[in-house]
Amino acid sequence: MDDVIIKDWLNTPIENKQQYSFNFITITNKKKADFEIIRLLQKNLLYTYEDKTSLDFSLKGGDKSFIRNYLKSLFPNDENSDSENNKRMTQSGDFGEATTKLLLKHLYNKDSINKLKYKLHSGRSVFGTDLISFDNINNPSTMSFCEIKTRQKLQKEKGKNEQGIEESLYISVIAHNSLKYDTKQLINPVLRFMMLRAKESNELDTAMTFREIINGNKIIKKEYEIYILTEDTKANLANILDALEQLQNKLCPLSITFIIVDDLDYIKKEIWSGIENYAYSLYGVDV
Repeated sequence: MDDVIIKDWLNTPIENKQQYSFNFITITNKKKADFEIIRLLQKNLLYTYEDKTSLDFSLKGGDKSFIRNYLKSLFPNDENSDSENNKRMTQSGDFGEATTKLLLKHLYNKDSINKLKYKLHSGRSVFGTDLISFDNINNPSTMSFCEIKTRQKLQKEKGKNEQGIEESLYISVIAHNSLKYDTKQLINPVLRFMMLRAKESNELDTAMTFREIINGNKIIKKEYEIYILTEDTKANLANILDALEQLQNKLCPLSITFIIVDDLDYIKKEIWSGIENYAYSLYGVDV
């Protein structure tokens, strides 16, 4: 059912055959978001913060007050954010990570690991590689490190260049430099975290897989991916791509995907304004 909703909402990804040293892909929407799409994205976001089994354990039998307080420990909100701007930025980033994870599964059949369910402070963004995806998480031959940016408009913004100096940069460059910084560490912190988490959960096969990847005994192909969610249909993508092309010592193999949804801001507002009521409905609590 989720596959059908996504295929009704988004067009097939298009790989653009232009002369860049990286893959350039665009995904656009067929139609504006309706009730089914909003509901799917709310469900996906909720279960990205905490999987269904865990959330059922946490919330079943709780009254409205308890559920509301529990959800505040998951979501960025007015009470746990330093400012309105910080809340919006965290909501936007969390939405982007959860939605990209969903699309990787349904468009490319890729399993991915995200950090949102391990946030220690729901009002803040989580630093580090946004997603790590696998062609087969149980026996991977390919691993992709993914950086995700969600922007309404794609104008230049402040970021650090390759020398670590802050300047006005295109989002493609900012995303690449962030991804490069994380993935060039001797031991990737997300892989190490997932190994330890799997070991503590007694998921020994998964823990061993990560251990073998970390220590180099399991050689798998590594790829690097940037995903940019935007509603900026008038953005000059050529300039954004040219800025990425001009970087020295780019990650390789690298791909950049623009997910261009012309009602993205509306979608985010609908999701966040209604996700609490959606959670109530799951547990039989009146709004």
